[in-house]
Amino acid sequence: MWDDVAREIEQFPTAVLTTLDEAGYPVSVRCTARFDAARAAVDLVVPGGLDPAPGPANLLFHRHDEKIWKMRELVILGDLDREADGWTMRPTRLLQGQGRGGAIGRMRGVLRYRKTAARYLAQRGLARPAVDWDSINRLRDEANAMERGR
Repeated sequence: MWDDVAREIEQFPTAVLTTLDEAGYPVSVRCTARFDAARAAVDLVVPGGLDPAPGPANLLFHRHDEKIWKMRELVILGDLDREADGWTMRPTRLLQGQGRGGAIGRMRGVLRYRKTAARYLAQRGLARPAVDWDSINRLRDEANAMERGR
């Protein structure tokens, strides 16, 4: 599995690291990441001024086109540690995001999102919300007309 992660990471120029700082507050910062297969670790270049604390963290790799289509994402959960030459994350879990696994992967994602939403609503005793598609379609049409008018 981690061989696949190494190949995936190479396709993203940066990632977003989310963790806690030394005071216990959540922080997120864009950084560069490189997977070291021999150590089963992700080496990070974190910008100066951020003081992350060792502990649980996640890395979000994502990209999309200028209209936010063709989304491709990957999330790695793990433990952040400071080493002599910088920060390292030891991955513990991989979350498959959008854009992975082709059409079958996208369908699995849709089904997973539907199950997650249904579970969320059931736990809270909530009904599935109605979507005002007429308003959404009207806004889409207005945005498209503005785009064509440029």
